Amino acid sequence: MAAELENTYNDLTPAEKEFFTRMQMYLQTKVYFYGSINRPDYYSGNSDIDVFIFSNNIPSTLSRLEQFLHISSNEIEKIFRVIDKHEPVLGYKISYTKKGTKNTNATLPSVTADPHMTNGYSEANASPYSASPSERPFSVEISVYREKDKVHVFKEQRQVMLPFYFTIALMMIKWMYYDLGIISKKHYQYWKSLILTKTRYFTVNHYQRKIH
Repeated sequence: MAAELENTYNDLTPAEKEFFTRMQMYLQTKVYFYGSINRPDYYSGNSDIDVFIFSNNIPSTLSRLEQFLHISSNEIEKIFRVIDKHEPVLGYKISYTKKGTKNTNATLPSVTADPHMTNGYSEANASPYSASPSERPFSVEISVYREKDKVHVFKEQRQVMLPFYFTIALMMIKWMYYDLGIISKKHYQYWKSLILTKTRYFTVNHYQRKIH
């Protein structure tokens, strides 16, 4: 399931929450969270934070993301997916790492009570490069789709529910990789990909049998 900013299963850090609040303000649209941030196997500071953004004007949204993240168009990947047995869905993916800051005395920009601002942030001061709390880096995977495809993307997310034994398996391999360091990155990525692929096959087929 995808969740809004205030409803993720795992809490975002103050810097992460500020980053996504600024992003929503700058793009003038909601950001939806999915993936491990909404599961027990999430490792804060190590797991990517996966988000969906939907837009009625894709070129404008991508241009704003380039400005907000200070990236080039070459860093945006075009993707095609078949979702919910629907026609191929066009999307765009951005992998981004927000660098931490060593400035422990950073302060937030001044805010006003303007009701058109989000949590006090205007579009002008919404840049992630404004002063923010000291925090370690975090990685974000941003997927952008057309607004009209939202219903299909969300339906797929509802179908892909991780069974408890797959969740335990993911927690174990992450523990061995992040905490113990006894498996390589190559083996970690292989087992993680295998588990998530099996999960998608199992849950989608189970959902389809259930509705027939």
